[in-house]
Amino acid sequence: MIDYLVRDPDNPSSILSCLETARRNARAVRTALTADMWNALNETWLRARSVTPDAFAPARVTDFLDWVKERSLLFNGAYANTMLRNDAYYFTRIGTFLERADNTARILDVKYHVLLPQHERVGGALDYSQWQAILRSVSALRSYHWVYHDRLKPWFIAEL
Repeated sequence: MIDYLVRDPDNPSSILSCLETARRNARAVRTALTADMWNALNETWLRARSVTPDAFAPARVTDFLDWVKERSLLFNGAYANTMLRNDAYYFTRIGTFLERADNTARILDVKYHVLLPQHERVGGALDYSQWQAILRSVSALRSYHWVYHDRLKPWFIAEL
């Protein structure tokens, strides 16, 4: 499963395939990117190509995933801080927010219809841990506690 999600060249959604596609697309619009954006993406792609298979071993895969998050944040910082505020910038921002909203809605849909076993009660220990995991997955757990100062409650999560 790790191999399929992280480095399978036949899976267009694998991390390494996404990096390959991102670099190819960036080369096509090279003049629209800032030097910092290009350097962040190109350096990530070059390093990703040199990653050895042992980096994907179950005991070490978290190190690789942390590296991917770090590189993603580096590109996002370069994009947010160096890109000219024109239509391309705003189009990218809209796309980011639409994708984030769509993925969050899908996660919530799965939570309600799949994850909680029928014999478990809403608001129980399992429900609480699942809501906590969902908030973590969308980087919102700290925000939730900051806004609500309370135990996780589904109606507040949906509102947030």
